[in-house]
Amino acid sequence: MKQKHEEMAPATTAVMEETLLDQIVGEHALRQQKQLSAAYLTVSDALLSKDDIHVTNEIDKTTGKPREYKKKSAWRKMARHFRISWSIDMVEGSWAFDPGGGLKHYNARALVTARAPWGQSVQEFGGCSTEEARFYFREGQPNKTARQKAQHDCEATAVTRAINRAISDLIAGGEVSAEEVTNMGSGDHAERAANGNGDGDGATMLATPARIAYYKRLLQYKEVPARGRESALQQLETDPRALGLDFIDARIAEVEAIITKKGGTVPPAFVTEEEADQDTLDLGGES
Repeated sequence: MKQKHEEMAPATTAVMEETLLDQIVGEHALRQQKQLSAAYLTVSDALLSKDDIHVTNEIDKTTGKPREYKKKSAWRKMARHFRISWSIDMVEGSWAFDPGGGLKHYNARALVTARAPWGQSVQEFGGCSTEEARFYFREGQPNKTARQKAQHDCEATAVTRAINRAISDLIAGGEVSAEEVTNMGSGDHAERAANGNGDGDGATMLATPARIAYYKRLLQYKEVPARGRESALQQLETDPRALGLDFIDARIAEVEAIITKKGGTVPPAFVTEEEADQDTLDLGGES
């Protein structure tokens, strides 16, 4: 039996489009959006305490003051006030071997849907990995205790970041949360390393011990000037930003170029999974 399809009359479509346009650009709609923005600022001042705010070492170029980011507790207070609900749609994670670092890393991500009482809903992803600073000690060595509970911590952090993002999308225009720009609870040194790039977009990955060891090995080559070698080694000891993966990789490329330009031979940079497997298991990774 064939179903009868009725087409909507052009006049009806035009009326619907006009109504929708009024809802978006009409004076009443704009007034509501202004009220929502004002309410967000008012609620932030009224409900949040200094414990809900993370103050970084970054200086905001606009205000000249240290940048501040709202923590998980702040976003939960805001969600309760604005009656925002959410559901965790997916949490997944897996261990993957990093040949450049000689370790297995756990990577987790979560998908969350948040809903506002005015009918709007958003979906947001959050992620976390043991490559982040919170899973390393001050000197760049893996933190065995942290890695032993890596699966739980990574998945929980991924969920927190996803929820924060979803709430922020609904009431704060996508404002970045503290858990996205720092490794909360990882210590001052790790925090400064995470914030060292100054972009405020996310936690900087620390270089693995194997990658740092390779860099130090390159520095010992006779083709590297002694003054440059001493300066580089001192920087590793005193500047937390020097432990960042991007920083180390950039310096490695520079030193390799110096060595090859002067006729030297660059050594292998990677280890095999078999060579690192036992160390990985000792540090809490899964086989």
